[in-house]
Amino acid sequence: MNYKKQIVFKKTMRVLLLSLFFSSVISYSQSDKFFNFYLDNLEGLNKVYNKDFIIGSAVSYKDINNPKLSKLIKKHYSSITAENEMKPEALLNNDGSFSWKKADAIMEFAKENDLMVRGHTLIWHKQTPDWFFKDINGNLLEKEKLYERLYEYIKAVMTRYKDVSVWDVVNEAISNDHNSDEIYRDKGSMWYQICGEEFIEVAFRYAHSIDSTKKLFYNDFNLTKPKKLRKTIKMLKSLISKDVPIDGIGIQAHLFVYDSPKLLDNTLKNFSKLNLDIQITELDLSFFKGGDKRMHKDFVFDKEQELNQAKAYESVFKTLKKYSDNISAVTFWGVSDLHSWLNYKPVEGRRNYPLLFNDDYLPKFSFFSIYNLK
Repeated sequence: MNYKKQIVFKKTMRVLLLSLFFSSVISYSQSDKFFNFYLDNLEGLNKVYNKDFIIGSAVSYKDINNPKLSKLIKKHYSSITAENEMKPEALLNNDGSFSWKKADAIMEFAKENDLMVRGHTLIWHKQTPDWFFKDINGNLLEKEKLYERLYEYIKAVMTRYKDVSVWDVVNEAISNDHNSDEIYRDKGSMWYQICGEEFIEVAFRYAHSIDSTKKLFYNDFNLTKPKKLRKTIKMLKSLISKDVPIDGIGIQAHLFVYDSPKLLDNTLKNFSKLNLDIQITELDLSFFKGGDKRMHKDFVFDKEQELNQAKAYESVFKTLKKYSDNISAVTFWGVSDLHSWLNYKPVEGRRNYPLLFNDDYLPKFSFFSIYNLK
């Protein structure tokens, strides 16, 4: 088959698949049949966007051991991020030793399937054991002692996982208080309470000194909020002015289905001016905004809602493609709605449906809205 015929065939196949999906209500009792059909006939999403940016997904230890999920990961993504398995709380035992098993398994899965790995995360005020900040008597460490412990921790992790290409060095250090002009998160952050804002700079310098070949990122959420965006830019400019070895900004992009597209566009426009690499690191589109306490019975995920989400995903990806010269990777925070971190949070018993694949691991309208994006 010559090149032109291949192109026509691919376009025809896309149209036929899309028509099939929209024109019939798939019997989920036949989900295995449809799963294999889509797996065999759809081009990988990573290949659809290979000229724009890397497409990745967060995965868990359970995901890579789930036969269907692992097939979807290998089919559609070129990069993976450990959802929790590389956070300090997951790696550190109470006696100070390391627990490598689950993170090792994710790294091995990536190696076997020729996948890139984003390391997430070296420093976070959450999911870090309390003892990390204390001496043997239970007293808070002095700043210099904490820095010694930090260096040894970063060295151990980065040395073991040399195949990680990108590290989120610091996660969520900017204040999320939209009523305050304070830049840095102090409440709940032992890093800030012991070290002040300089721990961010120190962490990046440590990571760079341990392995100067890795791309080092700062990662945060709510960066489409104007005040949080301004605070983050101010912090990044400060680091750049001090020649801190920072390579990029990670925009988590936990977005709301009904957000205005202008918010993400404004964020990308402003970050693009910093000459830093941009990566979308935790993309999903929730049906519930922060503070929405509706119970599951008060929300019906029907075809209309699914179409609304598909339109939102299309809008998001049009915006991302607009800035593709500045964006090197787009990572979804999960593969299937069934395993989304947004399920049952913050309302117990409430489901969310923020991803591209449904509970049966079949592509949703949202998948096709970005798969066929012109």
